[in-house]
Amino acid sequence: MKQSEKLTKKIVESLRPAIHRILERELKRPINEWKEYQTKPADMEDPAYQRCYRAAKKCKSETEFAIEYPAEHKTAAFHKWMKTFTWFKDEKPVEEWTKAECAKESKKYTSEYDFAVSSNNAYQAAVHNGWLDQFYWLNEYIEDDDY
Repeated sequence: MKQSEKLTKKIVESLRPAIHRILERELKRPINEWKEYQTKPADMEDPAYQRCYRAAKKCKSETEFAIEYPAEHKTAAFHKWMKTFTWFKDEKPVEEWTKAECAKESKKYTSEYDFAVSSNNAYQAAVHNGWLDQFYWLNEYIEDDDY
């Protein structure tokens, strides 16, 4: 390969991210050309993986991981490392909650706010199905406008 061809290739490679951003904005959809990079297996020696692993190890669920360590969660999700964090409890999707399960879960909390923050999937199922009003033991969350 000639020197000029190498230089041209280097310039094109350096402009690729900018070109992708422009195309994504114009086409109004993401362009995913980096599949081989995204699906690379977890390299246990990779410093980014180690940082994500240490942060994830402090959390009980993927939701907690996303809230407490958003940057590490985003990196782990991007590289598809989440499946290597096997200690995360499986969280039920909103559709799979029954009224009895939601009621049992909500009794762990004294307020609607605590229920929403601590058990979001159950809370969302209760809201979606209209069960929340029937959980009389939860104190209603009231915004204070006097701040």
